[in-house]
Amino acid sequence: MGSTGVLALEQLPKTMIVIGAGVIGLEVACAYAAFGTKITVIEALDHVLSMLDADITADCVQGYAQLAHTASRMGEISAENIMGLNTTYDESTNPTCVYMEPEAAAVGFREDQLETGTYEVGTFPMMANGKALITNGGEGLIKIIADKETEKIVGMHMIGPRAMDLIAEGAVAVRVGMKVDELIETIHLHPTISEAVREAALSLQGRTLNMPPAK
Repeated sequence: MGSTGVLALEQLPKTMIVIGAGVIGLEVACAYAAFGTKITVIEALDHVLSMLDADITADCVQGYAQLAHTASRMGEISAENIMGLNTTYDESTNPTCVYMEPEAAAVGFREDQLETGTYEVGTFPMMANGKALITNGGEGLIKIIADKETEKIVGMHMIGPRAMDLIAEGAVAVRVGMKVDELIETIHLHPTISEAVREAALSLQGRTLNMPPAK
């Protein structure tokens, strides 16, 4: 069955095998798992969601993510150019996401797209965020990638509760060339999951406030 046909089933299957651990495959798997179906996912690669950062782990057409917000922005740009404006599509600030549980989202560069030694990474586990603990037991991670020389944020990757809302902060950071200090100095509401974004930025400078002790 294809991804369309599997959504039209009239009875809930007890078990299901999903071939392929890409975006659609995992979205279908998570949906049926939530209803109680026992799911087995089969993937040829050694990891799932190959389009996302390795720590977060296709939805692609001519290098662009095939997502509604991408198409919408492209349509706006087409209309603006037809009306005589000179606007261009900026793929660097296009967030990509996976509608699964927990949510996954990313914007900007992944580590494997950058030259070794030119960047630095900060991470923060959702298990150290109080609101995330309440929401989903603290499952997830936020990762920020910054240019080593300028400390400008060039990528943000996350998996966890509200990731598809939080990634907008990453898109803005990449769009304006925000520096790590600028994100840190921005006050984040408490208690919120968004605090984990600031903590990941603090991690880049080795000064997180709520990092759990290593086991």
